[in-house]
Amino acid sequence: MNQYQNSAGSPKETNTMGLVGFIFSLVGFISCGLLSPIALLVSLIGLLKAPRGFAIAGSAISLLGTIFLGTIGYGLVMTYLFVSAGVNATLQVGSIENARQEIRTYIEENDSLPASDVGQALLDKTRTSVRYKLTNDDPENGTATMTYHGADWQFDTEDDYTEEFTKEEFLFRSSLEDEFDLEFDPPTIDIEFNETEIDSHEETTSPDQEEVISPDQEDESPKEEE
Repeated sequence: MNQYQNSAGSPKETNTMGLVGFIFSLVGFISCGLLSPIALLVSLIGLLKAPRGFAIAGSAISLLGTIFLGTIGYGLVMTYLFVSAGVNATLQVGSIENARQEIRTYIEENDSLPASDVGQALLDKTRTSVRYKLTNDDPENGTATMTYHGADWQFDTEDDYTEEFTKEEFLFRSSLEDEFDLEFDPPTIDIEFNETEIDSHEETTSPDQEEVISPDQEDESPKEEE
């Protein structure tokens, strides 16, 4: 009789960590998974002690919330990287246009290519990541190069783009860019400027239609007046 009373009167065992983990998992689920990682950790600790009912339920719910939170976080990070790359690319193209305009202005004013240090100073003034170099000691009749980094935004890699030109070629290309509204995108586009492409872009006007003479129509010679 005493043993029955002792067993009936003894309190049931509780799993505090399992219950707390279950409550946290519900709150985390409602808050789009914000507390799910903490709830998952607490619920896993609660599994070490019986009874494990709340701990098992909390682990399942918090695991789903953690996966949902991770998916949302991954999507936000990838969106940020994509938008950031797009903004950087837009700014880079704009600054490249400014850099090329500086070189063009110098050539038009001095009728020669700038020296390496002078050309690089002009590019640095536009805060452009472009390298300029005069390949020989003849600014008037020599050649120069402008090197642009690729999509990795680093020089001396495989996707670098190097443009070599004389002063005449640079002015010619710049005039084409202005005339046909071409956008210079060195990392991805290599535009070959030649006479054939120029002719293909020019708008031609149709000549006046000539009078078509039917093959059955005979030429009538004017009769001489007697």
